[in-house]
Amino acid sequence: MKILRMFSTLIRIYPEDIIPYHLLMRPDRVKLLLDRFTFQKHEIPPFQEAETPRVLNFRSGEIEIEGNLVVIDQLNFLERRILVKIIGSTHELNSVFTAISSTLEDILDGFSLVSQKAILQTDQTDCMIELDIDYMSLFSLKFRKFIKNNLPKKIPYKVDIVTPKRLTFELSFIQPIEYRGRNIALSPRLFTIEPRENTALGDRIFFTSSPCPSDVHISLIKEFEEAFKM
Repeated sequence: MKILRMFSTLIRIYPEDIIPYHLLMRPDRVKLLLDRFTFQKHEIPPFQEAETPRVLNFRSGEIEIEGNLVVIDQLNFLERRILVKIIGSTHELNSVFTAISSTLEDILDGFSLVSQKAILQTDQTDCMIELDIDYMSLFSLKFRKFIKNNLPKKIPYKVDIVTPKRLTFELSFIQPIEYRGRNIALSPRLFTIEPRENTALGDRIFFTSSPCPSDVHISLIKEFEEAFKM
């Protein structure tokens, strides 16, 4: 196994009216956030408009964590939800979230995200990874014969190679009782292991994704590689 690139995402949903948007959406506070994390792109609704939606999007920032520069791919505020996505591990992501919380405390008159209890917390790991597996071995012999022999005969063009491209499973969840009445649902999530786009199957480079912290995700993929190792 060789990790080529990793993205980690967290989503936290808080009780209604916890995030002080009347302060956060002020231009001077937005500038402080931009300067602190050197975001290259941002989308902010006009502050003075009536019925302004509580939405703020920041892209392509960075911060130093434990001596390493961590890229913040996204920081999104949407009503009572906060999303943070970085290039790196969940450990680094948690440190980035702590830094964001600290900065918000500085610019929002002492408001602390850390002291607020989120109603819902989810993690996501997306990883480009090299695995020592024969991807076609995931499929039954009967299925492989069908794809190789039956499918090409029905296609009105001469088929050269048939290559698998997508392998995704949907996970649905039992809804916790505390979500009732709060208009919150734990949405279905995807578990994916599939050949990386624009790579040959023989390269054995895969895109993997799961609704797990990165350490759990890597452990899961290690078990997968062991089960289907060449």
